[in-house]
Amino acid sequence: MGAVAIIALLWGSTSEDRGMKSAYKRNMDIKVKSKRNSGNVDKAFFDKLKKFIAVVVPDKGGREAKYLVILGLLVILRTYMSILLSDINGKLVKSIVKQDFKKFLHKILNLLLFSIPSSAVNSGLDYF
Repeated sequence: MGAVAIIALLWGSTSEDRGMKSAYKRNMDIKVKSKRNSGNVDKAFFDKLKKFIAVVVPDKGGREAKYLVILGLLVILRTYMSILLSDINGKLVKSIVKQDFKKFLHKILNLLLFSIPSSAVNSGLDYF
């Protein structure tokens, strides 16, 4: 009974009574910064990137450079494997829809075999 009374009181109240209008007004007063100079990929960006990489990787043949190369290759491999995984999953669903049990088992086996290198790549990314 008490819950019904509370709901009735809230139903009849206005947004200004609940403080929503003033909060909305405060949010509208905030000025939006110009996006003209934010996120540009230009010569200044690449100059800053070169300076950053020079600090992060002091020696081109050093351990840090090797880690960055390995990490980059693992990210590319993971992206490629994600595309292959979506293809396998799509074919698996197609075999379910067509009710082809033989193709379904074949795709499940593919998925099982695919999970081994996929877990190795994900573990490598976590390690690095």
